[in-house]
Amino acid sequence: MGAHGTIEWLPGKAVALSAVCFPQAVLGALPVVYPFIVSNPGEAAQAKRRIAGVTIGHLPPPLCDGELTGAARDLERLVDEYAQADGLDPRRRQRLAGLIVDTARQSGLAGEAGVAAAAGTDEALRRIDAWLCDLKDLAVKDGLHVYGRGEPCAAAEHDALIAALDGDRVPPGPAGSPTRGSAV
Repeated sequence: MGAHGTIEWLPGKAVALSAVCFPQAVLGALPVVYPFIVSNPGEAAQAKRRIAGVTIGHLPPPLCDGELTGAARDLERLVDEYAQADGLDPRRRQRLAGLIVDTARQSGLAGEAGVAAAAGTDEALRRIDAWLCDLKDLAVKDGLHVYGRGEPCAAAEHDALIAALDGDRVPPGPAGSPTRGSAV
């Protein structure tokens, strides 16, 4: 039992392995139970073809929204103040605009936001605001998936593993990225 090993990538034919193909020489008739992340069906197919692995799908790590930290968080606060000053205090708004651009350039975030060195204040503010919004909307992995625990598919993961270890049939399941709606 293993996950993301090297045996399926060893030299030899792609299908119908013979005794001289490395995976066949190493494993022989040994059954392989292979927990595999459902978002990578291509590599799971390689394990099935080359080592006759019984692949048992598991969910990818849970996702959470990205959070701004450090200089990006400080920059967002300035952008929020700038938006609040719009129409209320034109002088404060103008000072904040300059402060936002200066802060972004000094921290190096202007380059990440795609602000050109010669960009005017309005263009720089637009790009910085768009970059901050994109960064906040980014979904990031929140830890690791624990096989057979915590997710809605935990019972199916557990049952498939027990069935494989007992030598029973493992029913087929979906493959593809659940977060992209492509698990089929």
